[in-house]
Amino acid sequence: MAQNSKVWVIDQPRQEEQSRSLPSDLRPSANKKKKVAPSTRRSSGRFQNMVLAYLAAPVALVMWMRGRARIIWGVVGFTSTITAAILLLRVNTIQHWLDGVPGGAMIWAILLATSILGATTTWSRAILHAALVDGSSIPPALRKPVFAVGLGALIPGAGLVLARQGRRGAIAWWVTGPLLLGTVLLLNWEWLWTRAQSELASGLSSNGIEILLMSAGGVVALAIIMWVVQALDGVRMISSGRSLAVTDATTTALVISLLAFVATFHPVRVAQTLHDGAELMATHGMVLAPLALAETASRLDPATAAYIASAADHLETLGQIEKSDAYRGLLRRRLFEYQQYTFGVEIAKPKVVVSDIGWQRPLDQTDHRPVY
Repeated sequence: MAQNSKVWVIDQPRQEEQSRSLPSDLRPSANKKKKVAPSTRRSSGRFQNMVLAYLAAPVALVMWMRGRARIIWGVVGFTSTITAAILLLRVNTIQHWLDGVPGGAMIWAILLATSILGATTTWSRAILHAALVDGSSIPPALRKPVFAVGLGALIPGAGLVLARQGRRGAIAWWVTGPLLLGTVLLLNWEWLWTRAQSELASGLSSNGIEILLMSAGGVVALAIIMWVVQALDGVRMISSGRSLAVTDATTTALVISLLAFVATFHPVRVAQTLHDGAELMATHGMVLAPLALAETASRLDPATAAYIASAADHLETLGQIEKSDAYRGLLRRRLFEYQQYTFGVEIAKPKVVVSDIGWQRPLDQTDHRPVY
């Protein structure tokens, strides 16, 4: 006869009771978190998405984004791109419309800056998303230093994207926004200056326009340098994991490129171009911008006395007599040294003031300019 056996059933404690037995800092939250839809869609990992990001960034972001981000990027992308295209393609027509509007130049500059920077930001966001999601779909044939330097020179940031540096590639592309904005402002400097001199250009001043134009020139120069740097950086990044022979060949090509730049750069021609621009601006009544151009030209070509004399004239116009006297004294000292070297030390020290237009005036005892 089988013995009667007892089966003991131990009830499993409920999850709430288990959580109560735990310390307070280890208890799970009572509120269950709801699943939140991601703000961006997962791309299909195709190389076509990379191409779409470069060709039609607003369309790409509308396709990839979700929720509010989709609406925001769609509005910002399409609005800024269309506005920038209209402002760039119909510059003369829009400026003619704004000639009779108070503050028209300021309105044009603000719209131009907002639209260009908004468009480049949209493109940078699309490139960043495509590089992070679809970066692995780039064909291996394109991941070569030759394509990196070529595409990086033509399309800012493309070489870095090929090297799987999506964030840096997106930043490099965004730099094209300030570059384009500064270039457009410099090309339309005469209209901006004329508007600043008119009574309708409320809120604008002569010095403010000159400072704006000089800042635009500095931004353009810096952006061009960054364009070259990012192209070379893309080659460096894509060559880091390759064989020593490939790395040596890439380094040699970069050195040859730098030597070619040094050989083809002509400071005298650049100085002459800057001087011509300074003289043109001076004929319109500008002072600060011609002074900056004249000083830059004198540094690029110190042998040409006209550049220093022009800078001295602009300084005198601004009321900076001491600095203007120093520039003119430098000219007289160089003239005296040249005469000493050419004709001998017996030549008397010249007492003339040399100007950029070629006139000479004898110095008298009451002249405030020092004689070196």
